[in-house]
Amino acid sequence: QQGLTGQALVSGLHVISNDFLNDPAMAPWHEAARRAGVGASAKFPIRQGSAVIGAINLYAGESGFFAEDVVATLNEMAIDVSFALDNFAREAARRNAEEALREGEDRYRRMFAANPEPMWVYDVETLAFLAVNDAAVAHYGWSREQFLAMTIADIRSTEDRPALLDYLSAENGNRI
Repeated sequence: QQGLTGQALVSGLHVISNDFLNDPAMAPWHEAARRAGVGASAKFPIRQGSAVIGAINLYAGESGFFAEDVVATLNEMAIDVSFALDNFAREAARRNAEEALREGEDRYRRMFAANPEPMWVYDVETLAFLAVNDAAVAHYGWSREQFLAMTIADIRSTEDRPALLDYLSAENGNRI
């Protein structure tokens, strides 16, 4: 037989027995309730997202304890707990996503730095170098600081610059 907690979990709605010892549906638990001094019981579902993941179980010594105003307050409390759980879950997901992003960026930086081919990152609007790898420094003979003070056009011959700018303009959606 399903008790009040099971009903709340399955239905997703609060369930109240305001006269627990005389409620025929609670007969399997009458003796334990009598020994514990339970006169009324209320169960309020707790959600995470759209799933019911638990219930707040409350007991009162007197029958009729869970009046409409008390139920409304307790229902709000269960909603607030569910909201907090959703916030905790969102925060955990955000932290996990940030960590995955940091790991991906770190992996990219290591691959960029270790690549044996000259590589660079440049600003598509100004053409300024933002980063160069060791292979580019070794290949071109400029220090990293010198590279970062230049643009991609600076490493091309004067004759090659118009073709480079045309190419970059087409590649970058004519933003140059």
